[in-house]
Amino acid sequence: MQAHTGYLSKPSSAPTTSGLLQPKSHCGQNCACSSCSGKINDSTGREFRAAASSAAAASTMGARFGHDFSRVRVRADAFSPAHHLTIKGQLQAAESASEGTSKTSAESGEETIPGPSESPIETGGPNCPITAVFSSTLAGQEKSSCQLAQNQFGAATLARFVLHGVQSGAGSSSVTEQFKSLKDNYGVFGLLTPNTYTTSGNIFDDCYILASTKPLPSDLELEVEQNHLLGGQIISKNIITYTPGRVSIRSCKRQAGSCDFATVCRR
Repeated sequence: MQAHTGYLSKPSSAPTTSGLLQPKSHCGQNCACSSCSGKINDSTGREFRAAASSAAAASTMGARFGHDFSRVRVRADAFSPAHHLTIKGQLQAAESASEGTSKTSAESGEETIPGPSESPIETGGPNCPITAVFSSTLAGQEKSSCQLAQNQFGAATLARFVLHGVQSGAGSSSVTEQFKSLKDNYGVFGLLTPNTYTTSGNIFDDCYILASTKPLPSDLELEVEQNHLLGGQIISKNIITYTPGRVSIRSCKRQAGSCDFATVCRR
């Protein structure tokens, strides 16, 4: 059998340093100055730092464990177990704090909800500068004047509107309303009565009420388009839906710089 001369021969037990990388001096030669003695570079250019007493330490450890440590190199940025434990502990502490916060929030059943923001100003063109913008529905004592009588069936909701485009300090004004039927499966559109409201500053409240002396069918649905008018000019467009026990309001925004309103209306 022909021998394979390409195999590596068994390394000698005697320590050798011929293959070790030598310290690279910043001054262009090998030296033992304080700035160069602790640094050595491998073929990839990464920097390593050796202890000043590495030779003595290697000899001592070699005698103790019966092994040659002369070729062992210590990386300068070695990741020590203590450092690892410190970082791991910090990460665990951060995770525990985060989990604790989430758990507390979940157990309490509370949910963070952003506070209400002001409605964007809606202004029409020069021929329609004022717009009535839906603000909110009202309840409690404020709604006391907008309720069904004891012998009536239906629903009632009090809504607040804000006039945009009104000059500051303007006196009270009268706002009227008109309705147009969009859907009326039981012919109850005639139960709606247009009203007149007086503004206080730039605010007025509108009472939406569908009242009947007879019980209403459970599947009744009356949908209407409502407009508020100021001085005979339309200043709002809303889609109002009446069902037994409920009134819902969808407000249509004024198109910027126009007297027209959007065709898609939202709650």
